[in-house]
Amino acid sequence: MQGLAVIVFIVSGAVDWPSVFVVACASIAGGWASVRIGKLIPQQAIRWGVIVTGLVLSSSYAFG
Repeated sequence: MQGLAVIVFIVSGAVDWPSVFVVACASIAGGWASVRIGKLIPQQAIRWGVIVTGLVLSSSYAFG
């Protein structure tokens, strides 16, 4: 269904192509940089960071 939505937006002219270009470039750069940085950080630190972030977000959604 999302592919159909993309086609509808493109055909209807609702796509701001300069913004698409900026977002695509930023996504590629961010993905590349996060891999490089992720290799420098110990696996245990990343694991705990993901756990803490998940707990904080879950708590804020549930109680706040």
